[in-house]
Amino acid sequence: MKSLELGQQILYGDLTTSDLRKGTVTKISKESGWTIVYVDNKEEGGIFSTYCWPVEAEVEIMAYVAKLEEIRAMLDRHQATVYGIRNRY
Repeated sequence: MKSLELGQQILYGDLTTSDLRKGTVTKISKESGWTIVYVDNKEEGGIFSTYCWPVEAEVEIMAYVAKLEEIRAMLDRHQATVYGIRNRY
């Protein structure tokens, strides 16, 4: 990813929980080799830059999130089937 800049609109959050938000970068710092990004609408603390994407990538990121949700649902059905078989014996 290109370097983040102050004032840049980004998506940030956790892809595993589909908890994504939009915000504006207000501060960027380097701590212990990590780039930490601070966003205007986040109450406290920063975000590792690994969990930030340019807002222009929203369509692609949301498609990825949708695919992850499909995979999770498929895994849940698989586990229910396997446990159902086990419980019959």
